[in-house]
Amino acid sequence: MNALPQDKNLSVGNLVSTLRNVTNSYKYYWFLSILNIIGEPENEGTSIEINKILARMVAYTWFPVNYFKISFGKLDQLANVVSELLQKTELNEANTFKEVINYIEGIVFSEKTVFNEEKAKIQKLANYVPYRFLSSWFSNEIRNVDEKEKHSCIIKYAEENFHKQIYPPIYKFSQDRKRIILHDEWFAYLFINMEIIRGFTLWNLLKYLQKNNPEVPNLSEKLFEPQKRDLRMAMNFWSLAFEHEESIRCIYSDQLIPIREITIDHFLPWSFTCHDLLWNLVPTSRSVNSSKSDKLPELDLYLTKMTRLQFNAVQIVLKSSNTAKEKLMLDYVNLFKFSDRNQLASCTYENFHARLESSIRPQYAVAQSMGFSENWRWQD
Repeated sequence: MNALPQDKNLSVGNLVSTLRNVTNSYKYYWFLSILNIIGEPENEGTSIEINKILARMVAYTWFPVNYFKISFGKLDQLANVVSELLQKTELNEANTFKEVINYIEGIVFSEKTVFNEEKAKIQKLANYVPYRFLSSWFSNEIRNVDEKEKHSCIIKYAEENFHKQIYPPIYKFSQDRKRIILHDEWFAYLFINMEIIRGFTLWNLLKYLQKNNPEVPNLSEKLFEPQKRDLRMAMNFWSLAFEHEESIRCIYSDQLIPIREITIDHFLPWSFTCHDLLWNLVPTSRSVNSSKSDKLPELDLYLTKMTRLQFNAVQIVLKSSNTAKEKLMLDYVNLFKFSDRNQLASCTYENFHARLESSIRPQYAVAQSMGFSENWRWQD
């Protein structure tokens, strides 16, 4: 996605430049938060409180930072603030996007709060984010200005150019600096082209994050609140694999689990993989699944048990007469780069184990480097 819709009266190129020339994530999340507010049914127009924008910036980064453990770089102040909020407030990884917004608004808008230190750190973002976002509109004017004077110059130029008929800045500041005031034509442009502009912003954000997370799988799925998982195919697979068995033995606890009581565990945590591919899923009990959560299992203890269970299940499904087996085998055929299921059927356990291990171990190492808790083992 290389361009935005043009407008003869607006300097769309300045917006494009702002979203492409970044060294931190804050410009993306500042702008996404403005778009979010514009799109809300209760939006009151062109005047937007900066604290509302800050609350949404925290909410947008909450899940990439705290749930998916995406790296924003050591110098990214927004990510550092969001990480600290998880440790020091009542928020947790399971809160929804809206819950995070409401909670942070309760902090930043409250005159009296027990989280004064956290409030100060959130609001400190407003000391530079709103002004630096406008830098590209006045790049010539502030080129030789001392760094300490740039913000006051941007405020001045935004005010002076706000009512120009051609190429006005996207917003100016209220007198108390607590609000931004979007230009009417920019507001209309953003509202009309909302989905295109949002997609362009997210595309550039994704490219920025990929620089810090080159080996992280499914990065695009980790920009937002986690979606509900669909494990129906996995349940079908394991039910078919052991349809003549009364129970399955858990690879972690070694306990027999009645078929009707199994739950599905992601061997490598879902919050790392963000997929429900069958080769990463194993049946277990609810108590074991809850204990393991998003931890990385101890490979030396469980990997061979996992690949053996997987191999046996695949062989049973391949020999079944169920018409769904073609679809169920695709995850393995694709992972192993086989031409079809016949090649999978002739695969020995040693080959199966080696191929699955060669996929899991490198991903395990990436998850370790991201900070996922490692070497979990079941303790009864």
